[in-house]
Amino acid sequence: MTKIQTIIADDEALSRDVLRAYLRSYPQVEIIRECADGEDTIHQTNALHPGILFLDVQMPEANGLEVVRQLQAPVPLVLFVTAYDQYALLAFELNATDYLLKPFDRERFDQAMQKALGQLELLKAADFQQRIQVLVDDYQFLKQSFINQGFGDKNGSFDKIIVKDRDRIVIIPVEDVECIEAEGDYVSIYTNNNKYLLHSTMKAMEKRLQSASFMRIHRSVLVNVNKIKELQAHFNSEYYIKLQNGRKVKSSRTYKENMMRFLNSRVNSREDL
Repeated sequence: MTKIQTIIADDEALSRDVLRAYLRSYPQVEIIRECADGEDTIHQTNALHPGILFLDVQMPEANGLEVVRQLQAPVPLVLFVTAYDQYALLAFELNATDYLLKPFDRERFDQAMQKALGQLELLKAADFQQRIQVLVDDYQFLKQSFINQGFGDKNGSFDKIIVKDRDRIVIIPVEDVECIEAEGDYVSIYTNNNKYLLHSTMKAMEKRLQSASFMRIHRSVLVNVNKIKELQAHFNSEYYIKLQNGRKVKSSRTYKENMMRFLNSRVNSREDL
């Protein structure tokens, strides 16, 4: 794991000791320098480009506000650590991440650290923007290839479903899908161990899977009949259906004809449920 490099800048040795002690609870953080004056802080920060800078306001050579104004990109997240509250507004105008007033306890320190770590995650995500764009382009290419290269049969149904899951593309064999459920403008695709979201409608998925072993049991649910483990009669021709992955879904009266056809086919073929 790449550690978050950190500089502590404070002219009081005791304050540096406190910060060092609190940071021991964060194994992902590495203190790479400690500075006792503003000029050294500027030099070390611009040379080493840490991710986080703990910065006192009142220091020799240059105060903390002057230090921030002279930092070069990429500028670290700045957490001011000071006994003076009158600089807070100026600090936040300089985009400070937090402003810790001495003396502070571990709870207050942890609040500031969680805020900083959260912002670093957002910055990290922004750094991946170009990479994500490449993945999106690849997804569009694969999606078109999926349609053009004949993954489905001659009737237009498909034996694979392509989804984009965060920063990766997943190709799901249709036979691995246990059920599909509507979720707003998306459908949730459930396999044995995972759930994937796909921007589609139930109508489109039903048509797409018309030649596969899928049955509409509810306006919001499609099930793979080969993944049905148990059926439990409810009332008014409704059933509770338990799938192999343990998920339970319920059929509705609207689709009772589908259920009847399914039950009759199992009886005729003498297959156990």
